[in-house]
Amino acid sequence: MNQAGSGAGVKMIICVRRRPQLSRQEFHSYWLEHHGPLAHGVRDRGLAPPMTGYVQNHTLDVASVEAFRRDRGMAVEPYDGVTEVWLDRVEDLDMGDALSAELVAAQQMLVEDEAKFVDLARSRVFICRPHEIFIEPGAAEPGFKMIICARRRPGMSREAFQRYWLERHAPLASRVRAQGLAPPMRGYVQNHTMAAPLLEPFRADRNMTLEPYDGITEVWLDGVADMDMGEQLSAELIAAQKLLIEDEAKFVDFSRSSVFIVQPHRIF
Repeated sequence: MNQAGSGAGVKMIICVRRRPQLSRQEFHSYWLEHHGPLAHGVRDRGLAPPMTGYVQNHTLDVASVEAFRRDRGMAVEPYDGVTEVWLDRVEDLDMGDALSAELVAAQQMLVEDEAKFVDLARSRVFICRPHEIFIEPGAAEPGFKMIICARRRPGMSREAFQRYWLERHAPLASRVRAQGLAPPMRGYVQNHTMAAPLLEPFRADRNMTLEPYDGITEVWLDGVADMDMGEQLSAELIAAQKLLIEDEAKFVDFSRSSVFIVQPHRIF
């Protein structure tokens, strides 16, 4: 599996909000130091679907991303983190009907532990097909990512949204980057959400009721400062950024979308 995410296989993505009594730092510490090893141990004992990778993306407070959010009118508050779990295929979520008592207990333990730090009712889970637009060698780790949780424009089908995003917007963004008119991005992956009835038991066990996004953008950066392109912007750069925003507005409902910066932590 490519460390940055691969066009092969699928990903389960969870956009996570913390329990209200926890600070973001407390949430991140528990997630990384307690829940991560717990999930790792359950997987190693063969009591979980055959996951090929698990990354926790911890949200950071980054002032420079506010201009990106403001320019697009993104109204959804950033999540506290994003979980990525890689699977070879959607069918790997199906562990059969005859579940052992040990497996049931392990899964219940994970759900109960998640409830200690995650506001499950305000979190979202979905299955995605990743599409690499470009990835530089070593782009994924270490480093930072800008994540965009996107919803399609009203009246547009998910299929039409994803087709425009992949076939029209991606080449445009790549061209702007090649011209040096964007932050120094080292990788760009589009994660296209897909129907996955096998995910419903996972969602139901956690009482997750929010609809999935239509897609998740991941853009890799060397540092959070790369989002700040300075104040003396050339007319050419301003025009290129305006072009990108105008194109995004053709398929993205900004009012129901979100953007934030994260630091990835690979669990396995």
